[in-house]
Amino acid sequence: MRPSGPVTRSAVIVSAAILISACSTPSLTQVRQFGNESAALSASAKHAFTYLDQLEIQRKLYTLASDPKDGPTDSTFTGFFETLPDRQTGQKDPRKQALALRLDLLAGLASYASALQSLAAANYAADIDSASGELNGALVSLGKTYQAATGNDIGLSTEDFGLIATAVNAAGKGYAMARQRDAIRAVVRAADPAVQKAAALIATDLGPDSGLALYAQNAAGLSRGALQIAYNRDRTRADSTFDNRLARLEQIRTMYRAQQGAGALFSDVSKGTRAMAKAHAELVRAVDSKAMSSAGLAQTLAELQAYVKSVQAFQDSVALAGK
Repeated sequence: MRPSGPVTRSAVIVSAAILISACSTPSLTQVRQFGNESAALSASAKHAFTYLDQLEIQRKLYTLASDPKDGPTDSTFTGFFETLPDRQTGQKDPRKQALALRLDLLAGLASYASALQSLAAANYAADIDSASGELNGALVSLGKTYQAATGNDIGLSTEDFGLIATAVNAAGKGYAMARQRDAIRAVVRAADPAVQKAAALIATDLGPDSGLALYAQNAAGLSRGALQIAYNRDRTRADSTFDNRLARLEQIRTMYRAQQGAGALFSDVSKGTRAMAKAHAELVRAVDSKAMSSAGLAQTLAELQAYVKSVQAFQDSVALAGK
């Protein structure tokens, strides 16, 4: 039996209202993308620097293996950036400490961005509660790391944490999209000064001309030189084989690529962090609009994504040289 006219018209009106509401609902896609790309930058940078560390350790092992008169020490198993206290002074290398803290700071920014992404992706009150805990922990950790790196406060006050908690808790009570967007707006506004401070420190101290970048490049150069000395010493030995020499030359080539690419790696991490800060500033403006997105934010996110790919390409190129 066909429905009556009034019922049909009512159904059409309701469907249209739902469609209009869905079309006008602000998209949180760019908020989620900010979280994804920021986390990717941090993870890629960590992997690249860890790879440099492993190359340095491998170099030490090669050198030791070629000289039976020498033996390993604790420092044999540490790379460019791992910090162990000096046996005599008990002090750690300040350059390695500085780099480790700045990479921790980048990881802290990524943790915040990931928690923000979780809040934007939340579909239920329980998801919002979980994201709230992640946000609080990430921002507290970010502040502590910044304090350790600079001796200064990052600027997140008790009042800021209170505003964030109030907004997120409101979103979690009887989940509603409007309250979710209000929570994101409150978080982004309160966190932006801290994000800008942390990003500025990383971008400056990990720049291509920074002391840390020059230290890494010099260390890679010294490692390559040590490998070449060991190769030239051993290549005429009676037990030297083609396969042995080829493996050593491939290792030297890998270290050469790492040395040549270290400056670009630091530059991409620095510029990528600046792009992250710029994207967060654009995000502040976007969440203040009804659309929760903007063309400016889309462009900046594209820039951030490009730097993520460049950092990933460094490790790929160095790994390829070693194959």
